[in-house]
Amino acid sequence: MNQGYAKPRHVLRMNKVREVLKERNLDALFIQKPQNIFYLTGFRGDDSAAILTKSSLWIITDTRYQAELEDVELPVRVVITGKKSLFEHLLTIVSRVGVKNIGFEDDFISYARGRNLMKRVNRVKWRAAFGIIESVRLIKDATEIKAIKKAICIAESSLVESIQSIDIKGVTENSLAAILECRMRMNGAHGPSFPSIVAQGAASAFPHAVPRNRKIGKGIILIDFGARVEGYCSDLTRVFVSGKISRILKERYRLVFEAQQYAASLIKPGMSAADVDRRVRLFFKNHGVSQYVMHSLGHGIGLDVHEIPALSLKNDMFFEKDMIFTIEPGLYFEGWGGLRLEDMYRVSETGCVRMSTLPQEIIQIA
Repeated sequence: MNQGYAKPRHVLRMNKVREVLKERNLDALFIQKPQNIFYLTGFRGDDSAAILTKSSLWIITDTRYQAELEDVELPVRVVITGKKSLFEHLLTIVSRVGVKNIGFEDDFISYARGRNLMKRVNRVKWRAAFGIIESVRLIKDATEIKAIKKAICIAESSLVESIQSIDIKGVTENSLAAILECRMRMNGAHGPSFPSIVAQGAASAFPHAVPRNRKIGKGIILIDFGARVEGYCSDLTRVFVSGKISRILKERYRLVFEAQQYAASLIKPGMSAADVDRRVRLFFKNHGVSQYVMHSLGHGIGLDVHEIPALSLKNDMFFEKDMIFTIEPGLYFEGWGGLRLEDMYRVSETGCVRMSTLPQEIIQIA
């Protein structure tokens, strides 16, 4: 089998997805989200599609990937588009397999493409099937946990090396972001999980600030970053300070730190995400700073940097063992700056375990 595709873990994942398909009365699932194709097969090709049926999985791709896929064996069947379109091949497959009801990723496929699918492949009944594979991806297996740990390790070591290698007073926010992302690649990452955030001073009060070509001066420096390794993401945030750490900065950061520790102490199998977010918001309210909270408490992470479970008031999902997520409480003071502490956690049998290892206190660098 070429490239290590369709290992036993992929077969297990396919079968778990098939169980969900059966529950939803679907004969097959049409897949185009690259992360979901990779999850089921290990194949990373662009502009490809997959069809998972009750007994097989098909990859439809083009000639760019023919050589690397030519030796792939069952349970993955490879179709190269050639002169026929994706729609023609799809029609052939569903007819051959006897598909009547087929799901599609309505959260990923555009309205126009969805309409085209239904028009061109009209021998089946198409049904929106948001979140089927994502519901299986929710619980991470041993291979995924190992990759995520590696992504965390590379991100953390790269941040330390980047800060140690520069004169913080002579570098711009944009340059520091670039140095950090370059260092992550040099240390073995495929790239960053997302465009790194480096925000200094008042700009740190914007949760998704864009690094500027502005030299870093005295005050708060917020860095939100992560590495992508073997397809899996890490996501961390730390607060640095250039110059003196003021009393008010210490007091405000202490609340952020305590909120994160409080949240981590609450999370265990059977606890709802909404309840955790609600209790942390109450913690901030009791300390008179609830008006400075601008986002939910955290999010799941894996092949996507943001995936289920969302640690949000809107999400009543219950935690289960081996879910992996961030806890990232933050307080944002317009004109002064923002403080956010983000770490990655995994649900254990009795609670949750911090996976990231960087120090959690404010780091003074100059």
